[in-house]
This record gives sequence, C-alpha cells and structure tokens, in this order.
Amino acid sequence: MTCKRLLLIVLCNLLCAVALCAAETVKIYVDFRSGKFGQAGERAAVKEVPVSAFATARTLAAPDPDGILTAVVLDARVVEALTVFLTDYHERRAGSAWLWLEEAGGRKIFHYYEDSRGLAFSFSAEKPGPGVISLIDDFYRRDPANRKDVAAHYKKNYVIRVHSAENISEPWINSIDFEEALVIATLIGDTNQELWGIHDGAGLLRNLPSLVAAKAALSLYQYRPIEKNETEYLTFIRRVRDREGGFARNLRFAVMNEFDTRPFYDFQLPEEFVLSGNGKPEDRVLLYTDVLVRMGFEARLLAVARDAESQSLVVVFREGERGNWSALTEQDIFPNAAADWKKIPSVIMPGENVWYHEMDYQRVFRERKVYDVPAGSWIKS
Repeated sequence: MTCKRLLLIVLCNLLCAVALCAAETVKIYVDFRSGKFGQAGERAAVKEVPVSAFATARTLAAPDPDGILTAVVLDARVVEALTVFLTDYHERRAGSAWLWLEEAGGRKIFHYYEDSRGLAFSFSAEKPGPGVISLIDDFYRRDPANRKDVAAHYKKNYVIRVHSAENISEPWINSIDFEEALVIATLIGDTNQELWGIHDGAGLLRNLPSLVAAKAALSLYQYRPIEKNETEYLTFIRRVRDREGGFARNLRFAVMNEFDTRPFYDFQLPEEFVLSGNGKPEDRVLLYTDVLVRMGFEARLLAVARDAESQSLVVVFREGERGNWSALTEQDIFPNAAADWKKIPSVIMPGENVWYHEMDYQRVFRERKVYDVPAGSWIKS
C-alpha cells in the first residue's frame, strides 16, 4: 500500500469516527398519541428499545406514500449538513453507515444504512406546519412565555417525517405503525426535545455538522510539490471548494468558464495552466486529476481511444472506498457512471472497440508530457 493510500485511509477513518453517535437505546413515552404527532398525554411510562433489536427486524416502507410525520425536532444544522454532505453524491460513508439522498414526491429523503447494527431507515425533514404549531399553541395556551419559546425553537429547526422504519414492535406484521416510526424519529432526533411529551432523542446524526466542517477545512494532500504559482493555484482550488454544490461539478464549471483551450499550446503543469488561463484540451483533464488527488479523491488517469487518431484523456474518480465512479473528460462530466472504473470508457464512448490504458499521472507531471501508450498495453473496455 502506498503512503498516499495509507494517508487517505487514515484521514477518512478519523473523520468517519466522529460522524455518528453510537446510541445504545432509544426511549419513547408509552402513552404517545399518533393524532398528536407522537406527543404523550401523561408521560406515565417510558419504553426503552435497545438498538440491538434492529438487527433482527425488517425495514418496511410507511403505509402512507407521504410518510409518517412526527413532532420530533431535528437541528437545522444537521439537516443542512446532510444536504451538503450528500448533494451530487451517489452515496457517502459516515462512521460505519452509508447515507444517500433521494428526491421523491417533492421531498428530499435521506436514507441511512448501517450493516454492523442492522439499521436501515429513511426520513425527510421539514419546517413544522400548522398542525404541529397548533399542537404547541394548544398545550401551552396558559403559558404564553413557554409557548413563544417552544414555537420559536420548532420554527428555527425541522421536524422528522419517517418514510421507512424497522418493524421492531410487531415483526410478524408486514407493515410499520406509528410507534415504529416514532422510535426511528427519536433515534435521529435532537437530544433535547423542548415540547413536553416528546421524549429526548438519541441524536444519531448530531456530530455530522462537525464532520462536514472538518472536511471543508482539510489541508490539501501534497502528493507532489507545486512547482510554480503556489499561492494562485491553491487560491483557485479553495475557491472551487468553497462554492455550494458538488466539488467535481464546480471544478468543471470553473475550468470550462475561466480557461481557454487550443490544441497547439505547449504542455503545462496544472499550476501553470491556472495562471496562464490558456492550454490544450488535455490540460483540463490533467488539472482535474491533480486537483481531485489533492482533495483526497481516489482518481485514475486514463487514455481512451477507438483508434490511434481518437486518443484522449479521461479522469475517473470517486470519494472513499466504495460507491460509483464518475468521470471528467475534456468536455463533459459523467456522474456515477459505473460501479467498475474499467467500464467507464465504454460508457462515455458508447459502441464497440473502445480501448483504455491507465496512465501514470505522476510520470506525466514529472516528465512534463503525455507519454505514448506502450504497444500492446491497450485494454478493451
């Protein structure tokens, strides 16, 4: 294993270790009322569900296609971090779990899968509607000070709508009920629930904002020295990184809009290309490769061709150890193009007789040229 690979794995593990909270149990009030979004009437008793119980349960969709709404609050910072963390990604790892984002029915649905604890569920987060607000107004009708504070807390944050949960209460039934949805919402929800009758949550995702902030503040991986214009080059990378949205899309947008390419330019290192603003079309791909590697992506530089006259460069990349591979060519981006990077050439160049060769990008930069592919080393995609 190379030093670079080891360093990236260590960094990834350090970040993932702080991503999620390993709750042992989830607690709800026994006298919850589904008609009041899970608020208990008397808080007479508590039901404690061990997280280990999820390992023997099945994940089932909510009976209502629109999900099951609860009055369990989720911090706005967690929702924002989830959105940033998952936008433009097929899936991402956080701790021992995998998360992904799906848009359906006008909602952003977050999916959570953790094989080691048998956890699998999905939920969305929304601003509280009139039903939840009227619940607060009614409960605190004789306590205007608390009514104002609790309502403000709800309006500042989000409530959880469960779209799939585990049938831990009645595993012999092929559906989930409100109690099972409430357990999942409480597992996710904030550890301090301000509405009387809603039990404090386990805060499963409460460390996610710190993870996202840590990733944004990571130093670039210096796999090779920046030979010229280091300040300008790093400024360009950080400017791309700080934009909203997916990093690879933002990188392509910046390159396509800020740099001119013509086939007759001489070879340039990525840092030289950024400073000059002019280069060959292949300089785009070399810039993408360099920046993605520095940002910690797993990246491979490929020469692809149908014949000797059509050879071009492509960088395939992904974040982390799993998930689909994406590709950046001289002109386009192909997100989540294939699970196996070896299939990407035939995806971006449909048809028969598509060949590829994995290039040594460090050699390209060291020799300051795109070297010729050795005879007999082309592989059919």
